[in-house]
Amino acid sequence: MKCLFRPIACGLLGTCALLAGCGDESSEALIRSAKQYATKSDLQAAVIQLKSALQKAPNSPEARFLLGTVLLEAGDAVSADVELRKAMALKHRPADVVPALARAMLLEGQYSKLIREFASTRLADAASDADLLTSLAIAYAYLDKRREATTSLESALRVAPQDGRARVFQARLMADAGKVDDALAVVNDLLRATPGNYEALQFKGDLMYVVRHDPAAALDAHREALRIRPDLASSRVAVLTILLEQKDIAGARSELSEWHKIVPNHPEAKYFEAELALLDGNFKTARAIAQQLLQLAPNNLKVLLLAGRVEYLSGSTLQAENFLAKALQVAPSEIGIRRLLVHAFLRSGHSEKAIEVLAPVLDASDLDAETASLAAQAYLMNGDAKSAEMYFARATVLNPNDSGSRTALALSQIGKGNIEQGMSKLREIAASDKGNVADLALISKYLSQGNSDAALKAVDGLERKQSKGSPSVLAANLRGRIYLFRKDPAAARKSFERAVAIDPLYLPAIVGLAQLDVADKKPELAMKRFDAILTSDPKNVGALLALAAMRSEAGASQEEMLGLFSNVVKLNPAEVAPRTLLINAQIRHHDLNGAVVTAQEGLATQPESPELWDALGRVQLALGDTNAGVVSMKKVAELRPRSAEPHLRLAELYIASQDLEAARQSFTRALAIVPDLLAAQRGLVMVELSAGRPKQAMEMARRVQEVPANKAVGYLFAGDVERAQGHWADAATAYRAGLTFSDMSELAVRFYAALLSANSKVEAETFAADWMKKHPKDAIFLAYLGDLSIAKEDYVAALDAFTAVARLQPDNAAALNNLAWATSKLRRPGALAFAERANGMQPDQPAILDTWATILADENQIDKALDREKRAVELQPNYHPFRLNLAKLYIRAGKKSEAKRELDQLAAVVNPFSGKEEVQPLLKSL
Repeated sequence: MKCLFRPIACGLLGTCALLAGCGDESSEALIRSAKQYATKSDLQAAVIQLKSALQKAPNSPEARFLLGTVLLEAGDAVSADVELRKAMALKHRPADVVPALARAMLLEGQYSKLIREFASTRLADAASDADLLTSLAIAYAYLDKRREATTSLESALRVAPQDGRARVFQARLMADAGKVDDALAVVNDLLRATPGNYEALQFKGDLMYVVRHDPAAALDAHREALRIRPDLASSRVAVLTILLEQKDIAGARSELSEWHKIVPNHPEAKYFEAELALLDGNFKTARAIAQQLLQLAPNNLKVLLLAGRVEYLSGSTLQAENFLAKALQVAPSEIGIRRLLVHAFLRSGHSEKAIEVLAPVLDASDLDAETASLAAQAYLMNGDAKSAEMYFARATVLNPNDSGSRTALALSQIGKGNIEQGMSKLREIAASDKGNVADLALISKYLSQGNSDAALKAVDGLERKQSKGSPSVLAANLRGRIYLFRKDPAAARKSFERAVAIDPLYLPAIVGLAQLDVADKKPELAMKRFDAILTSDPKNVGALLALAAMRSEAGASQEEMLGLFSNVVKLNPAEVAPRTLLINAQIRHHDLNGAVVTAQEGLATQPESPELWDALGRVQLALGDTNAGVVSMKKVAELRPRSAEPHLRLAELYIASQDLEAARQSFTRALAIVPDLLAAQRGLVMVELSAGRPKQAMEMARRVQEVPANKAVGYLFAGDVERAQGHWADAATAYRAGLTFSDMSELAVRFYAALLSANSKVEAETFAADWMKKHPKDAIFLAYLGDLSIAKEDYVAALDAFTAVARLQPDNAAALNNLAWATSKLRRPGALAFAERANGMQPDQPAILDTWATILADENQIDKALDREKRAVELQPNYHPFRLNLAKLYIRAGKKSEAKRELDQLAAVVNPFSGKEEVQPLLKSL
């Protein structure tokens, strides 16, 4: 159900500036006059009189209070807040001022501040106290603190059982909990007792429209409220909103005209003027009104969204992105704003930004078809056809009737093996639908099938549909990607150049051209392409990050990459993506304190960014500050209530701090969001085993087996439970059962290990030989065999295994490190080259540095070996074998005092470690 804490009419924070009048009347006479105007709902005249009174008597508490309440009635909550606080400072009666100030703070959205200031305040007057308690309840509800909201409301109703505002909010809470009939009963009872209660009528109108979908009844309720109070801006807004959504443009124009007669130049009325101008295609008028409203309320959500829509519909994409990004900061949970911003990014070719904006909602359990289709389009534009296809497919069960979901259904049929039927359906949808979702899915599927000719024909169809006689930048860019796929760089370059000719700042095509430049050994030309963008837009995040990626691929050092990311952050301090990249670079560079500062500086400007809170939590965990990490990850969970990922991270933190019960609760919360989430189920199995509850762990494993798609994993879990208890034969039985459902490498490794531990060596070796015969490219199994060989010091077998792994996975740094070790032990050439390559792929990894140091020492390069080993110890000071190796290197270098220092530290270690027995003999040798 749609949340009813907000009524349909969400006011703008501010009204048009009002000039204070002047005259010869006394302040008392002006105040009396203002009261009369207010009684007649002539709020503008009342404000003028009160400002005149304050010119004569600036310290009049009554005038300040009255001005605050009139401004509040007019919708100018910000100015009302200022005046009411002045009245409070002048000792005006708290029972009058505080409830009005609380209402103003609600309109300003200052929910937390309202609670901090007045949660403990109680007023002498029962009606005033009930009003304040109701405001507090509303503030708690906006912050999703339902228990506190209910408690505060109950307190209000105890103080004043018949308080109309409290009872209306009671009905709102009921409706939000799904008790619509009960809510209507409360409202109708209230209206029978007090027919003139316009707030009850307004809520009834909202309820009838939002929940009962009865626009006629909603209009009747709001119009009845307007008969009681013709100046009610919120009901005017509700009526206009309903009329526009019903396409009753004539009715909306008539309503707006009536509003102008009663309250000229009301900012909400100006807002609807802009809406009607947009419907007329009058972008000039709509933009002018939006600019007026932005001056009045620069951070108001409705105004920012209006401005963004005006710019988007008029084709000014860059300005649209600016306004919509600000709107999303104000309301990060509003999916409509997020989608419109993504549309703007896709139109301007910033697919990477579109993916970034979508990322926080893509793992939500209630992901909708439209958002999934947008994600698919963004990934396809970004050159990731596999992810595009996945998100098209996710829309299948969400809305099978729209083109996006029909497209997903066709993809689902293809996934089930009905390839021709599914492809035929895709072609049919693409030909008949005006949108481009099916076209993009068709292109994606052709590419995944390797059919580039058909993909190009599909692009032709998309261009005919999109361009209407003009060249399409999207089609040109897609052709470039397809030609890259078919290894035709000349055609790819021609297509990308065509895209850039259409839009000189279209980043995806510029990135494609830069990739071709680099392939042609012309990196300086690639750099110039991004420099050209940065000349006209120095803060262009996409270009800056693309430039950084190129420098990284060209072999830039960690220090240079840190400098590049720091520069992007400096130029774009409010952008989240470059800041998180800088944090990740700082973590890799082991500058954890710097990473904390970077995250905290980002949160100072983006306090509601889950990405930055997540980054801060990761850094805090790396620093060993588990408690702070937990606080940060709880914030991520709060900001992403529909995401299971933060709860998984929290569970990891709790496990690190040995708080198994808290870890169990976090895994359980993750499963409440995504019921069959394997990562959470695996976590619960491990937690139960660690807590000595194998029975509960096995129950979870069997629950996983009940899901047909997860049977193999369920047997894997079951085998792990048996293995943890030392039941090797039973573990092997479970793993063998899992292998009947899936060829998972992990199952094969566990089955082989269980057989060895169960002393079934012949069966194990037979299985390994048979497995490798059937799966010669299983790098995971090969690596496991290599690890076992190294443990047994069978370096010939290890060399064979890791050579095969490196051939299959040339970028596998761990495999290269082990290959270096085995090669070194066999005294064969090439060990040093392997170690250097491993370090180049993963710099500053202690295990790789230790291997590198050992090989350098074997080649009598002791000084270089010492440098590498010292760095390994610096990075992992509590891993004692590294310190022992460092001591040995110092001895070989003749540096006895340095060696003694390291050995003395090792001698003081109480717990056993590999090589501990060598420490005392080495000390004696010094």
